[in-house]
Amino acid sequence: IGAQGSVSGVLAAYLMLKPCEPVAIALPGLDVRFASYWAIGSWILLQLFQFLWHGEAESFTTLSQAGGAIGGALAFWLLCPRETELFQCLPARIDHSGDA
Repeated sequence: IGAQGSVSGVLAAYLMLKPCEPVAIALPGLDVRFASYWAIGSWILLQLFQFLWHGEAESFTTLSQAGGAIGGALAFWLLCPRETELFQCLPARIDHSGDA
């Protein structure tokens, strides 16, 4: 339970911090890059489908991953510095106020 929940928590924290950062997914013969919200969101949906359509043995595993993701997201939100901007997808603003 610990390792699966911990990895899920780290994924949730990364998703909160950098949702639009490209994530490389290595497939045989391909190097595919997606925004992290697509990659991690797809993984979350896969966990949901596994929970809904598999037997009881797999449901415990998927629930521990979901619990880890929720716990990791809450812990990250509570423990990160208050000035940390979460869920930022927009590029940094360019300040033109000092231009002549």
